[in-house]
Amino acid sequence: MDGSTGYLKELVIKGDRTVPDYGGGLCQVGTTAYRGVWEYGFPILERRNHSYTVSHYAPVGTDATIYPGAVDMRFKNDSPGALLIQTYQKDNQAYFIYYGTQDSRTVELAGPYTWDHVAPPPDRFEFTTDIPPGTKKKLTNGFQA
Repeated sequence: MDGSTGYLKELVIKGDRTVPDYGGGLCQVGTTAYRGVWEYGFPILERRNHSYTVSHYAPVGTDATIYPGAVDMRFKNDSPGALLIQTYQKDNQAYFIYYGTQDSRTVELAGPYTWDHVAPPPDRFEFTTDIPPGTKKKLTNGFQA
């Protein structure tokens, strides 16, 4: 995944830094998909939240990190039939619509419950020769959108 295939650099958590890189933004897709299948009660086979709190994925504990080749979100369709997921984007919002065979399941959500909360790292200054002397460049905003 790189710029040659149309991807743009967006914010990605790498260790204790939030930096522009290819693949940023995939988490919005993963989180939107995750919330739909979680709320319907499909078994979640693989899912990981972000390394630290990302305010635009509130409430905490309902996000799904995606990083190609390393972290993914997977669920099992244990319904009696096929599942069609229709996606679209409107006014800078992502939507997932799930179509399938209705079964007798009932779902009661409790939580999310969180522990070991990790806040975004504090602002820090790094010195570089990549920008003109005497100038400052803010790389991120601690992911607090």
